[in-house]
Amino acid sequence: MRSPAALLLLPALAAGVVTLLATVASKTEAQETPDLRVTRLRTNQEGAAFHPPATKTEWMKRREEVKRRLLVSCGLYPMPEKTPLAPQVYGKLERPGYTVEKVVLETLPGFFVSGNLYRPAGNTARVPAVLNPHGHWPIGRYQPDIQARCVGQAKMGAVAFSWDMVGYADSKAFGHTFGDDELVALGMNLNGLQLWNSVRVLDWLLTLPDVDPARIAVTGESGGGTQTFELCAIDDRIAVAAPVCMVSHHFQGGCLCENAPHKRVGTDNVEFAALFAPKPQLLVGATGDWTSQIMDKGVPELRATYRLFGQEQNLLAVVHQADHNYNAQSRESVYAFLKKHLWASDTPPDVKEPATLEPAAVISTWDAQHPQPAMDPAKLKAHLKTVVEQQVASWAPASGGQWSKSRAVIKDALQTLLDCDLPTGDQLLTYSGDTSVLGPGYRMSTFRVARKGVGDQLKGVLLVPAKGKPSSATVLVHPGGANALTGTTSPYAALVNGLVSEGGAVVCIDSALRDGKEAVQKRQASPYFTTYNR
Repeated sequence: MRSPAALLLLPALAAGVVTLLATVASKTEAQETPDLRVTRLRTNQEGAAFHPPATKTEWMKRREEVKRRLLVSCGLYPMPEKTPLAPQVYGKLERPGYTVEKVVLETLPGFFVSGNLYRPAGNTARVPAVLNPHGHWPIGRYQPDIQARCVGQAKMGAVAFSWDMVGYADSKAFGHTFGDDELVALGMNLNGLQLWNSVRVLDWLLTLPDVDPARIAVTGESGGGTQTFELCAIDDRIAVAAPVCMVSHHFQGGCLCENAPHKRVGTDNVEFAALFAPKPQLLVGATGDWTSQIMDKGVPELRATYRLFGQEQNLLAVVHQADHNYNAQSRESVYAFLKKHLWASDTPPDVKEPATLEPAAVISTWDAQHPQPAMDPAKLKAHLKTVVEQQVASWAPASGGQWSKSRAVIKDALQTLLDCDLPTGDQLLTYSGDTSVLGPGYRMSTFRVARKGVGDQLKGVLLVPAKGKPSSATVLVHPGGANALTGTTSPYAALVNGLVSEGGAVVCIDSALRDGKEAVQKRQASPYFTTYNR
């Protein structure tokens, strides 16, 4: 199809055909309003003004829609098959009060995630576990602030794990730009790869004999904060969340790994964080970055979401006087929150972080006994392409029941990608304009259809029999718009005339973007355009 934009309001038009047919008989004043799909540009510097619905029932419906958007945008709807992780755990370091081990997981065939596992010394019981995704530090998980918080968590009595973002530390074989146009067209991207790694890390952590599966927390800073609220949004196995210096009502993330296509159309990071309600969640902000205003813009909306569950006490937020960070002050706030929500009775000890942490060479997973395996981005891309091909093949209508399930998956994904719900009649605004008689048997009217409060508008023409009510309605779409279908030289004139002469109505629509080509092209040049705009 040459002009998919023409279909963006097609469901709205279909729902409005009845209204159009009812109103076209009496001419109303046509109203011209700007189509914000052509003129409006949202960037990563603004949120979507999230406000929770008035009721829990409405929110739970909206929650599923936003969760599905996150999964679809990251290529995880449906989830790929989980292949064996083949975990390697070795190189234990004995330190006062804790141990450090090296870990390698094969999260996808040929892709290996490296990390470090911190455990309380001498522990034999099942204890809480904390996942620690890191932000865009130049040295990744080797950063002292990351090591310090993992040590602190282990000294509290928890199992802590930190692992590499794609292209950092021991994962540099791939670079932090994984992906290409072909993968993006298949729904695969860097954001999705990192989120998949987080899911698989959690899978492995829950197999450890000293981890209590009911007491799992996630905390990360900056880009690691993005990974935190994304994992918490899609995986119900998390009990406590603490995104640090990330959740904001305006800035949404400045890296490819945070900006998958379609991800924030109509939503933002505050709403992503709200998906974790009513579970315990701590937001840590800083006066020196984009989280400085979170207490006034973001927390009230999150608190209102928690109020729908009667669990306002489970949301806490603090803003420290500091630049963008996960410093000692921020870590102390997180330690206190973890203590409160991960230990039911016994109070864990106060944390005393070590003054000296491990050099990168000491905790790197690759050494003479464990050389880095060959990791080929081209082979991973080929595997991901095969994953998509196999999923598509599995949707073929082998049986009625199977096709019904497949159709539901395809429908939900397509509706998410187009960001187009089927509106009810009372949500539509319809205007009929000039009417002209075309021969003895029918007449044609111009019309506009819009949705209340949305700012979109669809133009077209409606042809109906001159007498009586239409027995049917047919919607026709053409890249050249209504004129290409109804013009005197149109090759489709016979089709249109035949439908109307047999008593049916014909609706011919114009592409919303046909008349705003230059404006659209200018908007699409904006960074991460498809993350924030339809």
